[in-house]
Amino acid sequence: PASHAYRGPTPRAGIMFGRAGSLYVYRSYGIHWCMNVVTGAEERGGAVLLRGGRVLAGRDVVERRRGRSDH
Repeated sequence: PASHAYRGPTPRAGIMFGRAGSLYVYRSYGIHWCMNVVTGAEERGGAVLLRGGRVLAGRDVVERRRGRSDH
């Protein structure tokens, strides 16, 4: 099963059974940070993985925090 909600609420994935709009953030394989937005009804267990994003404002702040401007 790919979903962390598959086995029901756990200490790790319990947030996925909460209020829609909450964020569920976890580390995958100790390397990648994954961020999901909780969706649907409470106690149902569901979220959507955000695979990318785009800076719409404050690019200078982002570049300063990353220490790079080449991407």
